[in-house]
Amino acid sequence: MKIGALSVGQRLWLGSDGWVSLEVSPLLAHDANSTIGAAARLHAQAACANILTKIPGTPEGMVAIEHSIFAGIPVDVTLLFSCDRYLAAAPDTLYVEVLAAEAMIDTIPEKTQLAFPDHGKLSAPLLTETSYAEDIFAKFRHEGLDDNALASRLQREGVGDFAKSWRTLLARIREKSHSVASAVSA
Repeated sequence: MKIGALSVGQRLWLGSDGWVSLEVSPLLAHDANSTIGAAARLHAQAACANILTKIPGTPEGMVAIEHSIFAGIPVDVTLLFSCDRYLAAAPDTLYVEVLAAEAMIDTIPEKTQLAFPDHGKLSAPLLTETSYAEDIFAKFRHEGLDDNALASRLQREGVGDFAKSWRTLLARIREKSHSVASAVSA
């Protein structure tokens, strides 16, 4: 069974580019086996070559990511770092500006998607050589920053934020479904 909008996306993709990312429920972020099953179901139901299955990058998610990739499922890893919370003073386009790279596939918040064409600035693409990053992290560690603890905190809070949004979305869908069902039966 193809999902309607995805088949339109596939026609576009076959002509040029255009991946579609389907998200595994963030409520499964700490359950590798359930995430593996959900990723397989989404991939099978979509039945399109241009689907990325978005899986949270938690420790359990990493197990699901590896399993899914070996099963031939294209994966979009959600790192779950919240720029809004930790970089509140940063420009609303920072997420795109600092992560742009050749052949990069990225999902961005709607706020960023709307802001970037208006006032974002794309400079040099992200470097693929990463040794400079290790030097920066070494300096941070020297100053007492525990980057592993920070990454764990960002991920934990990010999963919480995604789960809250997911629950809100499901509640809204239930409300609309009940509203439509009531109108039809009236």
